[in-house]
Amino acid sequence: MTRTTVLSAQSTEREVLVSLETAKGSEELKVEKVLLTGARHPSFDGLNVEAAGLRLVQGAIPTGPGMETPVKEIYVLGDAAGPPYFAHKAIAQAIQVIDHIKGERSGFKRQMLFPSCVYGDPEVASVGLTEEEASAVGRKVNIGEFRLSGTAGPEHG
Repeated sequence: MTRTTVLSAQSTEREVLVSLETAKGSEELKVEKVLLTGARHPSFDGLNVEAAGLRLVQGAIPTGPGMETPVKEIYVLGDAAGPPYFAHKAIAQAIQVIDHIKGERSGFKRQMLFPSCVYGDPEVASVGLTEEEASAVGRKVNIGEFRLSGTAGPEHG
């Protein structure tokens, strides 16, 4: 269920009753188990970023071309540069930094896109902008759907 907020979860001996706020309104769902995850965010505790002439914007240090901060020759990448918090994002940003320092044009000409996935049942993956993000920046959006049950996976021989 996407675009859904969990309002509460009440455990009984046999199940968990979850109260949800969905795009269609309030719903209740009975499930066997609930997986609770936490949000990741960078920690700047103990660092005085202001002393370096930097500042935090929405919990991250803003960067420009080549991941350089507004303070010349100070670069930020990975979690400190903001979400998504993926190691493969930090590696791609490190390449941008090196290219920028060497004075070479980076191979990354457009916004970098980072794939994300959840290994569950069913598995869920995404890359790029959400429908809302694309619309907000003036992109034309086409939506398509395909039922994965129609694919020839191992369960289909």
